This record gives sequence, structure tokens and C-alpha cells, in this order.
Amino acid sequence: MTVFIVIVIVFFSFVFLVILMSSIRLVQQATVKIVERLGKYHKTLQPGLNIIMPFFDKIKTINTRITERDYRGKTILLSIQRSYVDLRERVFDFPSQSVITKDNVILEINAMLYFQIFDPFKSGIRSRRPRNGYRKTHTDNSEKCNRRA
Repeated sequence: MTVFIVIVIVFFSFVFLVILMSSIRLVQQATVKIVERLGKYHKTLQPGLNIIMPFFDKIKTINTRITERDYRGKTILLSIQRSYVDLRERVFDFPSQSVITKDNVILEINAMLYFQIFDPFKSGIRSRRPRNGYRKTHTDNSEKCNRRA
């Protein structure tokens, strides 16, 4: 009988340890994680040690797109899923454009966009592709400038 009690105690302590480990989340610096409770936004986990309720809370996976250059210098667009939102400032470089002014001077314009996510809830849940929105805004503005010139 005592062997059975020891096995039951070991089993329940193991289950308790697994539940405890699944409720502790470590968030890295300059990132945040979005928590959903039963499929609805609950809170944002800040950098550091956080505790969530197991079985009810889950970390939302967010689809993001990143651009990288391969060894030949060709730009590659990657679509990946992450469980965190990166809060660091990022740079998006647009290709240079040739513009002709009113006095027939040819200029080459190179634009860079620096952006940073301030509200991870809006970035991760409300918008599907925030980076495409930045690109579209820049394209619209450059077309207006080309028509004026």
C-alpha cells in the first residue's frame, strides 16, 4: 500500500511541476508577447518573467514578413510565424528613383523609412501586414511627386 501512495505522490508532483512550468513565460528584451485567453485578447507580456494561466491562456503566433539578402545580393521576402512582436527600430530601404524637375535637371532620390512598433496589440491583431501599409504609403507619395515634377 505504501508503494502505491509513493507512486501517486510522485505522479501528482510531476503533473504539478509540468503545469507550473507551462505557466511561466520568459520574454526577451525589446520584445513583447500577446496573450489570448480563450481566443480573445487578454494582455501583453512585457520583457522579463511572466506568469500566465495554463490551459486558458495561449501566446498568439503572428505572421510577419522580413526581407533578407542572399549571398548574391538578391532580396528575398520571407514569411515566418513568430510568437513575439519585435519592438526595435527597423529600417526599410526603398529603391532609388530618377526624377526630372521643371528645369530639366535629373535627380536621383533615395528614400529610407525608419519605423518602430509602439502598440503591439494593434500591430499583431488589428492589422495583417503593417509593413505593406508603409510601402504603399511611400509608393503613393512618390507617384504624386513624379506627376508634379
